[in-house]
Amino acid sequence: MKQISEKWMIAAGLGICLCFGAFLRLWNLDAASLWVDEVNPAFAADAYLKTGVDMLPSGEIYGRARMNTLLVAWSESAFGLNEVGARLPSAFLGILSILLVYFLAKDLHGNKTALLAAFLTAFSHFEIGWSRTCRMYTLLQVLTLLLAFGFLRGFEGAHAFGRPLPEGSGKRDRFEWAVRSAWLLLCLILVPVTVFGVHLLGLLLLPGLFLYLFSMALVRFFDGRPERRILNQYTTLLLIMAAGAVFLWISQPGLRSSMREYLLYTPAWAMGTESAMNRMELVEFLISPWQFPLAAFFVVGGLQSLWRREYRSWLPLFLFGTVLFLLSFVFTHRVPAYLFLVYPFFLIPAAYGFMNLVSLETGYLAGASKNTGSRRLMRVIPAAAFFMVLLASPGFRIALKIPFRGDGVTNMAVTPEEWREASQIVKDRMRQGELVISSLPQVAYFYGVRSAYGLNWANLSQARQKQLKNPEGRFIDVYLGAPCIESLEELRARVKEHRSGWVLASAYHLAHSHYIPGEVADYLKTSFPEPLETRRGTVLVFHWAEGGAHGI
Repeated sequence: MKQISEKWMIAAGLGICLCFGAFLRLWNLDAASLWVDEVNPAFAADAYLKTGVDMLPSGEIYGRARMNTLLVAWSESAFGLNEVGARLPSAFLGILSILLVYFLAKDLHGNKTALLAAFLTAFSHFEIGWSRTCRMYTLLQVLTLLLAFGFLRGFEGAHAFGRPLPEGSGKRDRFEWAVRSAWLLLCLILVPVTVFGVHLLGLLLLPGLFLYLFSMALVRFFDGRPERRILNQYTTLLLIMAAGAVFLWISQPGLRSSMREYLLYTPAWAMGTESAMNRMELVEFLISPWQFPLAAFFVVGGLQSLWRREYRSWLPLFLFGTVLFLLSFVFTHRVPAYLFLVYPFFLIPAAYGFMNLVSLETGYLAGASKNTGSRRLMRVIPAAAFFMVLLASPGFRIALKIPFRGDGVTNMAVTPEEWREASQIVKDRMRQGELVISSLPQVAYFYGVRSAYGLNWANLSQARQKQLKNPEGRFIDVYLGAPCIESLEELRARVKEHRSGWVLASAYHLAHSHYIPGEVADYLKTSFPEPLETRRGTVLVFHWAEGGAHGI
């Protein structure tokens, strides 16, 4: 009876986590403008619905995260080309992550830790933020969780779906073999889908898996039966992986060059961002006040898993640690979003460490009490006290506010600029024949304003690198196909050619010279009338009429 009651309580707790997690991911999903990187998959999905090709408005093939593009296309077919249609797949995948985290943590540490891990996932501002953004990261995370769970069930073995099979016949072995084979087959299918259909970041899981297998091979060598110390499932898979890596390295020179380029490439936006070049950026993110106290519990839970020899739980630890190390010290640039695929492997050990501390204090207080009533009370007090720390943490309080934040405010994943409002200002006041220049032509276009020129030197650099030109020989941006302004002199000339017009510029771009050079930003600020600003000032709208731009 007690077991039945506990199961119902766990089920109810998981249901509550899912309900709150769904609310935080779905409510007011259209409150913020689409962030610049959201517009591209939204347009690509719309083109796929119309033409069968994931094409950008410029005519260039998008090509990135095609699995995610297909999901966005399905959503837009039902809800249209808008914020909700673009973001719904990420939101639903974010909800699915809560459930997958629960099942993986349950497989590793039991029901109570699993429920807390689901709670941490449901109320993580980082998880919520990316679940409210039209990007591929939530899909990448879901596939990573499935790969980890499938590998543990298939390679390490477990009773089918957690239920013991009847003893005494060969059916048990045959059924368990079939189930394990199915999980391994699923993993073999998901690996190329993840890496080539979603994001190359999925490749970073392989070194973590290699480290796990190597560690387990060492454990088997020192602790295993004599006949299985050297040749066992871990050394066999290690040899297969090593042989496969050597074969690909020798036979695929294109793969070698692609990997080298991937490791050494630094995009223009990263070179102008100090945090992206900071090798400790991801560590600082994990120990920031917004993550408090998860990092402390993660260290406790991770160490306990290691020294208690809970071998199955080593896999997520090694996957997380390896990805964190590679992103921090091997790649040229880093942002927290790149860590998102293994972020649940940070939350699960944190939940485990939390539950172990609660259990330790509960046992101590209950043992010090002499009567039954006091013991029952002492079992509740430590859990309630520790749980209050989580509820009072900055991250939890921020998470509750995210669905109610308006445009131009960070959701702790991205900060959508107010391009919807800025574009509406132009649409309401624009007269026929006026010129429009924009620092993000594709976003302005999404909100109904077609730019004749792009004012973004990062786009210009990309166009030069890829030699993207229109029939007139002008460099064009890859997203909308708008000709790029290439100098201050050209901008002056375009303004002089037109009696009136508009310049829409992100405040962020104006403040960073690799997007808009300082001399161009100074020209806009000093030669035009006072710009119209969006409510939070994230986008500036400059307007000139005849005689309105000084010093042209």
